[in-house]
Amino acid sequence: MVDKPSELLYNIPMLNKKREYNMNDVKVQTFDNDVTAADVIRSNTTAISQREQNKLKSTELYYDIISYMSILCKLGHESILDNDMLLVEVLNETGFRTVQGHEFSNKSYRNFMNRMDATIKDHVIDVLKGEL
Repeated sequence: MVDKPSELLYNIPMLNKKREYNMNDVKVQTFDNDVTAADVIRSNTTAISQREQNKLKSTELYYDIISYMSILCKLGHESILDNDMLLVEVLNETGFRTVQGHEFSNKSYRNFMNRMDATIKDHVIDVLKGEL
């Protein structure tokens, strides 16, 4: 049994460095050309409201968290996903932050995941099934 999430993270070879959430590495899949979410936000700062910017960031954060959870499963750490408190600690230790830049609390993580809209849920399910 692992006492602290950080002990677990540093024992996983691919995840032994803290990861900062970088919008320049995130691809926006809803656009025809290959553009990052950060490029969209920078180029349309007057045309996109703060709410729309946060929605773009949230969408990419959903995908990042779900991808990270998939990696944990593939590395045999499903037990982390069964315990919400441990999962939130691991996400914070890894460097995931809310759209506002704060660490996740159990409540904020739960609320964040509950706000995921149906199109994102459907897309994630399709990706996990291997249909996309």
